[in-house]
Amino acid sequence: SLMRLAPISIFFADDSSLLLNRAALSSLSTHPGREAVEACKFLAFLTSRAIGTDSSSTSIRAFLDESIRVYLRDVLPPD
Repeated sequence: SLMRLAPISIFFADDSSLLLNRAALSSLSTHPGREAVEACKFLAFLTSRAIGTDSSSTSIRAFLDESIRVYLRDVLPPD
């Protein structure tokens, strides 16, 4: 379900709530498992952050570390 995610990430990059919802719905159309849904939501989140980040001002490692931290803290629902 990740292969068709890029247009969703680009189109909804400015609205994180709608972005995550649409990423989940897109995944569920062919992959009903929780892991596939979360993978799509995370990649959509990561892609939207990359779109809005000035790549000249941060390293890839710092970008990924911060993105993972924010996703785990603010986006991923508690079990």
